[in-house]
Amino acid sequence: MAKKHSSSKTSNHFLKIPSFNFILILAVSLLLILFSFKKALFNGDQASFELPIYAWLICIALLFATTLIGSFYKPAIYKERAGITHLIVYLIPLSYGISMITAASSHYSTSAFLIHIGYAACFVISVIISSYVKGISGLVHAVFAFAYIIVIFGLANWFGDASFGGLFNWSEIPGGMSRIYTEAVLNDGYQARLASVFQYPNTYAALLMGVMLMTLLTIVHNRSRTALIVHSLFLIPVLVSFILTASRAAFIMAPILYLFVLMFLKPSRQITFILYTLVSCGTALVLSDFIYNKGILLQTSFSASISFVSWITVILCSSLIAAVFFLFNKYVQSKIEDSIVKWDKLRFANFHLPLTGLIIGGLAAALLLTTSVANLLPSNIKNRFESNQSSLLERGTFYQDAIELWKDHPIIGAGGGAWKTLYENYQSNPYTSREAHSFYLQTLVETGLLGILSFLLLIFVVLFHFIKSYLRNPGTDRLSELSIFTLVVALLLHSSIDFNMSFVIVGMIVYLGLGALLGAAKLPAFRMQARLNSSKLVYLYPSLLVGVAGVALVFSLLGYTSSKQYALANSNATSGKTLPEIMDPLDSAISKQKNPEYIDLKLQILLQLYSQSNRSEYKEEINELLELGFKLEPYYKPFSTRKYQSLMLEQKYDDAAAFIEGELMHRPWNLASYELLATAYYRSGLALIQSPAEALQRWQHGLDVESRLADKALQLGDLAETDSQGQAFGLTAGLALVIGQIHYYEGNYSQAEAYLYPILDLNFDDSKDFEAALFYLASAQKQGKVDQSLMDIMLSKSTDVNQIQTALADLYNQNPIN
Repeated sequence: MAKKHSSSKTSNHFLKIPSFNFILILAVSLLLILFSFKKALFNGDQASFELPIYAWLICIALLFATTLIGSFYKPAIYKERAGITHLIVYLIPLSYGISMITAASSHYSTSAFLIHIGYAACFVISVIISSYVKGISGLVHAVFAFAYIIVIFGLANWFGDASFGGLFNWSEIPGGMSRIYTEAVLNDGYQARLASVFQYPNTYAALLMGVMLMTLLTIVHNRSRTALIVHSLFLIPVLVSFILTASRAAFIMAPILYLFVLMFLKPSRQITFILYTLVSCGTALVLSDFIYNKGILLQTSFSASISFVSWITVILCSSLIAAVFFLFNKYVQSKIEDSIVKWDKLRFANFHLPLTGLIIGGLAAALLLTTSVANLLPSNIKNRFESNQSSLLERGTFYQDAIELWKDHPIIGAGGGAWKTLYENYQSNPYTSREAHSFYLQTLVETGLLGILSFLLLIFVVLFHFIKSYLRNPGTDRLSELSIFTLVVALLLHSSIDFNMSFVIVGMIVYLGLGALLGAAKLPAFRMQARLNSSKLVYLYPSLLVGVAGVALVFSLLGYTSSKQYALANSNATSGKTLPEIMDPLDSAISKQKNPEYIDLKLQILLQLYSQSNRSEYKEEINELLELGFKLEPYYKPFSTRKYQSLMLEQKYDDAAAFIEGELMHRPWNLASYELLATAYYRSGLALIQSPAEALQRWQHGLDVESRLADKALQLGDLAETDSQGQAFGLTAGLALVIGQIHYYEGNYSQAEAYLYPILDLNFDDSKDFEAALFYLASAQKQGKVDQSLMDIMLSKSTDVNQIQTALADLYNQNPIN
């Protein structure tokens, strides 16, 4: 596909794009926009997230095959340098495929492999599009359309109504109604943060960081004043949204990225770029407190009048800025640039203002940290920096543990989903995080040195080609490339300390951007490429890729249909449908895909059936499923719980205790395991109550669990001041119940009372609440005390008063075991 460079100055960016390319750009734009409303395709490695990801993969596979058939069978494409250099991208899905050999999770590693095939397809599609003149400009338009839509959508949620007059219903509950998108605004009661479709403010901030710089670049460079007005109108909403995310890391990174981008502009353009920035950012900062306060009110109680006033304020401010920028561009900008054009010719001229800005920025940071200047900042920014820093401290712990995990799988990693699957085996304190909060470390853990070096090689090759090509011709016609470059760098920079790339939409944008930069690089082809024109490889290569697309399509369709069937089975189980209505779609889903969540749901159902009927066929099927589950997913924690439950139902209490002892060796900070272990020893003692010595021995093991837990908790005292403990780690209500029960059977009634009284729950919405109250009342009665108030409440909450009274009488008549 030969490039057809032209000097035409028409403002119609699609004029010189072939109709085939226009269709590709339109398809990419629609995929970005439509799938962003599916939680931005967050890859949480849970069944509830997978259905839209499989739908995306199906669309990408079809689009990729169409692209290959429409472009790669034309020998001319191999005359472009990108026709060879794009092959590097295949190293990344290949590394994920290789990591499946030692994968910690069969399902998650397969899912990651498919997703990265999708990313590689996006890269190649983007290379094709940007190989044409104005092709990369079309991709920029697609990104802007996507970004501006989710910005308006985000503000609509902030202002309390994203239904747009009842046109959309965002409720995730069948039959429910909701004006706002779930978690588009996160409000913890202390501070509200805007997240839009991402449901995670930090990732939204990373995207906005790139988009606002893209918008400013477009305003400064655009020759079309219509385009200037359009982008100026959206600049204030973008900047205000960025402030409302309250992302500390993005606030720190944005000035650094700004100075970096500034170096790619000539000094004459740097001056106007800075002027546009100061005016727009100043306006956004002044406006943000008003918008923040109105949003807090609207999140608490929606008011159409307040929402209307908020929208009008944003629109008026945006219109004012657009008018000012239009007049500035028409009457002032060219005069300023012409007056200092000589500066452009000075040596290292591009670095003068960025270096000056770096010094000024350092002084400004010092003032913010050491003086009261910080009080001038918008309240949400000020409060965010003054709030709890535990999330920042926890990241350091995640990174240390990720390195330890990687050391055990250094070359090819532990497969996709490795961190989620294995982090509890390596954690140094009791935190909970299914994300490593660093894309690069997570890639290192999943694919080892092979994967991370492959990705870094791709980044190096793309950026080398972009920078070399840009420096040869840094004119206005390179605006689209500089815009895409800015967005990609923003996302990759922020991803070093967060899990932005776990959102498939973000990954798609990054790979589209990298492909666009490579495809648009105006560098001569390699000499060896001339021989490819008549080579059979010209036909073999695309045919091979079409085959890969076909295989990916088949697996994606299987994943999609199995996800639908699992969702149906899960819904039927929740709504109390008949057993066949649950098991038929569930068995069908499992036959297509051995997702551990599918297997776990079936195990839960079988365990319930076995507990009710004690039929041997259920027991056999449970054992078979557990064997299959542990073979495919040896580290999937719910399977360990099901194994324990199965042993307890079979009354193999000692085996259950031994099994949990083994679990604690691998997951020593799993608080639930201490409860399960103590319960197993308690039940074992009850089963041996006719042999007091053996019963007391088991109960002593149960009592020792508390001291083991306390000893483990002491290790938290050794944490450095810069480390965060994570979750609370100590005596739980469940463990206190078991300890209290053991003390009761041993005749230590005052100790039993001391453990049971703090965990009494007068709501009685759980069977353990009744259990705790019964043992507490019996302990009190043994000491000559009566708590009639508690007894009355418990009886009023019970559906079987006689059963409660009988159980209490039996406990009171129980003699101590000693």
